[in-house]
Amino acid sequence: YWSPLPSNPLLPNPNTLYIVLVDDNPQNNPLPLDCEVPPPPSLSNSRECSARINPGATGNYRLRLTPGGMEILLIEPGKPIFIRGINANFSWYYIRYNNNEVDNLGWVSFGGVSDLDPACDIPLLGVNENNEVVEVDIVYDYDLQIPQPPWLPEIPIEERSLALWRTKGRGENDTTAEKWAYDHCLGIANDKEDWQNCTLIVYVVYYDIFTRINGRVPKLSDILATTYVVEVLPAVRQAGRELALEALTGNYFGVVRAYCEYLGIPPTQVDIPENCDNKNIPINDLVHGYKLSNTASEKEGGHLWTLQAWFKEGTSIRDWYFTLTDEQLEAINSLNGVSNSRLFNLLQAADENQAIGIAQLTEGKENSEFLKWANYAYGFEDENNINGYETALSKLENNTGEIRHCSMNLYFYGLTADLPGGEDVFVITEVYLGEPSTHDQSGAVVPPWVFEPYAQTAPFNSNGYLECPCLEDGQRYPDSRPGARRC
Repeated sequence: YWSPLPSNPLLPNPNTLYIVLVDDNPQNNPLPLDCEVPPPPSLSNSRECSARINPGATGNYRLRLTPGGMEILLIEPGKPIFIRGINANFSWYYIRYNNNEVDNLGWVSFGGVSDLDPACDIPLLGVNENNEVVEVDIVYDYDLQIPQPPWLPEIPIEERSLALWRTKGRGENDTTAEKWAYDHCLGIANDKEDWQNCTLIVYVVYYDIFTRINGRVPKLSDILATTYVVEVLPAVRQAGRELALEALTGNYFGVVRAYCEYLGIPPTQVDIPENCDNKNIPINDLVHGYKLSNTASEKEGGHLWTLQAWFKEGTSIRDWYFTLTDEQLEAINSLNGVSNSRLFNLLQAADENQAIGIAQLTEGKENSEFLKWANYAYGFEDENNINGYETALSKLENNTGEIRHCSMNLYFYGLTADLPGGEDVFVITEVYLGEPSTHDQSGAVVPPWVFEPYAQTAPFNSNGYLECPCLEDGQRYPDSRPGARRC
């Protein structure tokens, strides 16, 4: 193609073809014009991370034209490959594979790759309607804000600061962050307002320490990465990471749609597109919750406070944060400086998995179906002959939707009153099933093992519990009747 700019022939471009127009008068000869010839496509000049096909595989892996599409060739276990990208569902890698001195590009399933450096920066890729590999647009990620201090409700947004959340003093007349935290985050098991308040404290501490360690404020993708690792993935090991990601994304965007539906008119302090597709929920509403109507007596909407990962051990994180001196806080510049194990886990999850959070905020994800997860008591009846699992299933049958995943967990903590054993059922559903049966949910059917130990234990594995499916071919099992089958 032509580049209509004269070039200095003394500085040749190896990819330039010089065309010189000559006539008999040397003074009429113009400087040569560049006719730039693009270099041929190179299969080795892109960002790549070395890896290899899983050497423990029992058979060859298929290199495909598109994720799950037409097969190009087979790759033997242990063969070296080069990773160029991953799809937004984290289920397929886009790779380069050299076969007999010929480079081949295509997609390999996630489970077929091993020995990949976790520090590699792997771009998110997709396939367009022409089967061309393209980068995926990240349209729903954004920087998170410092929340409004509840004890200073009139303070303008521009004056919010982490310094306000570090103010100390717990005297009767003090108006400080520490006073509010110790008055309102108490670690009460069956108190929704307490969960909300503890979530707010955990979020602020997370925000502060994250910023000090990473040199930037946390993004929504960091929050989703933490939720995925700490709350969702551990509960769905059998179903796999794809369903865990689907649940993570569906739950978040369901919250966004609910916020649009219930509030109607957007708050004035944030820019919200009319279609509400990429709305940034105000941070206090996202973290601490909001009332669904002007007449509501308590907050029912919101996101982080509904996730146990974000209020669990809130009082421990509160104590750690307000015990630190300013000098100790200033000295924290890495995870090694975080001595609170719960906060360490939250921050580490974001540090190692932000790409997973980013992938859930790409174009098209806003249409993900709503999914919800919860634990329900199993294998016992309360004084009203109510079984938590059966109650959940009966509610499901009266709604339109299905259980997407169901697993039974046999927990084993020991044989003392403080460390009882027990069992429950974890489900991912398309509909709300009512109050889950966990010991920190008000109004729930609480299994007896929360308070009293079992007389005997099941053959537990090294992870401290057994997990088995409770749905098979559309049928419920194990049966919840006394003496019925277990895992």
